[in-house]
Parts: sequence; structure tokens; C-alpha cells
Amino acid sequence: MWRAAALGVAWRARTGTAASSTSTEPDRLISVPSGLQVLYDKSKGGTYKCDYQIDRRSGGYSANGSGKDGTHICGDAKKPSYVWWASNMDVDCDGGSTSDNACSNDQSHQTQTTFKDSSGKWVDAVSIPYVVIDDDSDFSPEKLGIQPMSAVAVVCNGKLTFGVWADTNGDGSMGEVSLKLAQTCFGSGMTGNSGHDAPDVLYVAFIGSKADTVPSGSTSDYDKLSAIGTALVSKALSGAGGTDNTSASASASKSTTSSATTVTSSTILTLGSSVGESITSSPSSMSASSVTLTSPTSSPAASGLVVPFDLSSTKILAIVGIMFVVILVTGIAVYLLVHQHPPLRRERSLSHSDTEENSLLSSEDSEASYGNKKDVQRSITPSTNTINGRRPPIQYPREV
Repeated sequence: MWRAAALGVAWRARTGTAASSTSTEPDRLISVPSGLQVLYDKSKGGTYKCDYQIDRRSGGYSANGSGKDGTHICGDAKKPSYVWWASNMDVDCDGGSTSDNACSNDQSHQTQTTFKDSSGKWVDAVSIPYVVIDDDSDFSPEKLGIQPMSAVAVVCNGKLTFGVWADTNGDGSMGEVSLKLAQTCFGSGMTGNSGHDAPDVLYVAFIGSKADTVPSGSTSDYDKLSAIGTALVSKALSGAGGTDNTSASASASKSTTSSATTVTSSTILTLGSSVGESITSSPSSMSASSVTLTSPTSSPAASGLVVPFDLSSTKILAIVGIMFVVILVTGIAVYLLVHQHPPLRRERSLSHSDTEENSLLSSEDSEASYGNKKDVQRSITPSTNTINGRRPPIQYPREV
């Protein structure tokens, strides 16, 4: 076994193969939803081909033990919302103590992991289920949008469970998980030097914001990890081959909330009495990502509608306030138009009439003045009449 000196980077090779045994955490294994089952059936056996290959590694990744080499990291699109790969499963013991546990035979143990838990400590492989993802020049999870400590879905031994992304490696291998997650999948036979050889384990990592993909609260709270992991699987894979049945398959003590929740408690908003549909919420089970509208006289399956936003009371009050301001401003504008503009129009009309009257008077005065000027001109201008082209002689009055 050997390990690189880089801090928190899990490079390893094992020599043993774990014998099949019962899961140490059977209540953390739930039925695989149908959409995820389609992907699992496609990938198991290590012979799959990516529709959208995300890594750029020539020849693909390798696996320890007798696992299948040459596998790749795939996505659901060129710009994926999630990535997945299928591999065997090996044990990573980093981040915790190796004394008196199944990691005592790991000779390449490190006390650090790449990321820290919610309390600022290294993530303990013995107590926390986590996944190791290769991070190198051929594939960078963070650049793609996968958040540190985000939920990762793992399908192992025909069941679904969840871990967080807490450690990385850079040796071109895949399929490594913490001791806690490995024993949840395949039992106590999984140790620091013994793993699961068959390449029939599916890993799915999700791309999104920290709020959407990283469990809140304590890293050791598996219920919160399961809840956010279930919601991510339901959102990303429920349409891939069938209806998601993840929530229905979980045990009652580990029940989680899906991304589209049908609720049955107090009504917070009614959308019209004639429609009879209302938005309802349950504080203990409402998901922030969506709300389901149901008719009180019909079943949710027949009439449920999904609204992809959160209708909180704060948002409702904000919308009502904006509508009130718009109505108030519109009313003021209408009042000003009706009650103040008509006098202005009347004044303009009167002014226009006065101008026309003054113009007419001025025109008459001008014509009278022009007529007087012509009469005066005629009285002082000598006659220009001629006889045969000659002007008649001037007749002077004779003296008597």
C-alpha cells in the first residue's frame, strides 16, 4: 500500500477482498427509485458507454482489486445537472483514528481529509459516510459545480444510500468511500485493506448551489443527509424511466421529504372560491423547493399541480404592497387628468377666440385705412387720361 504526501488526498491500493456480510446500517439502505434504477441497470458491470463523457482522461479510470478499469465519468448533458460513474468499492480510512476498528490494517492512513465537517474538523471515515472523488487535470468536480460536502447517491448491493463528498484523490482511480459507508453497503468485512471487487456500484454526484446540495446542520446527522439526497435524486432522475418511489420506500423512522410535497394541513392561500384549489403547507414536512396544489374534493394524484416557487407570507405581503402602490399612483394620475386639465383647455380656447377676434378687427382697420389712402391719392394725383396719345391742355379759369 502507498499514499501520496499531499494533504488530504487519498491515494491507495489494497490487497484483500471482503467477504459478503450483512450491512451494519440496514435502515440506511432503501429501495432504488425507478428512474435511478434505469441508470443503475445501464451502468453495472462496468461495460457502459457515456452519452455525455465529462472527464477528459485518456483510457478512463482504474479500479483497485479486480475491478473494471477504463471507466469514465458521465453526465446527463453537455452541461450536466449531475454526473455518475460505476466502479467497485474500496475503503478510505482518512480523517479519524485507526485504533481498535476496521481501519487498523490501513498502513497508509492520514488524519486529514480534503474538506472539513460542519464543526471545522476533518471528516472521520469511521463515523461519517463519505465518498472520494478523483480531482485532477482531467476532471475537476468543483469547477464543474459540485460542492464540497454535498450529498452523493450510492447504489450498492441493490439498495440506495447516501454519503457526502469529503475527500479527493489524484491517481486516476475511482470507487473509494469511507469505512462507514463501505460497511453500510457490504457489511463488516469491508476494512482498510479489503474491498468489494465487482464494478456494480453506482455513484451519482449533483451539481448545484451549496443550499441545494449540502446538508445543513451537523455532518453526523444522517437524516438531513438522506432528506437532501432523496430530494436531489427525485428532482434529477424521477423522470428517467418511471415515477420516483424513494420516499415511499424509506423506513418510517428515516422518512424524508421529496422535492414536491403534497400537504394536508392549514391553508395559507386560496386561489379563487370557484376553483376550489388551495395552497397548503405543513411546517414539519414542507420542502422549500416546491409546493403542491390540490383540490379538496379530489386526490392529489388526480389534480395536484406543482408550483416551482415558495409562496411565503413575506412574499405575499410584498406582492400585495406593490399592487397597492401601483393602484394608488394610477388613481392620482387619473384624478389630475380629469380635474385639472379641462380649465387649461378652456383657457386655451378663450385665448384662441380672442386672437381670432383681434385679427378680424385688425384686418378691418387695415382695409379702411387702405381705402382712405386711395381716396387721398386720387384727389391729389392729376388725371393721366390722354387724347390721341396726347395729354389735353390745361384749362385755366378765365377771369370775369
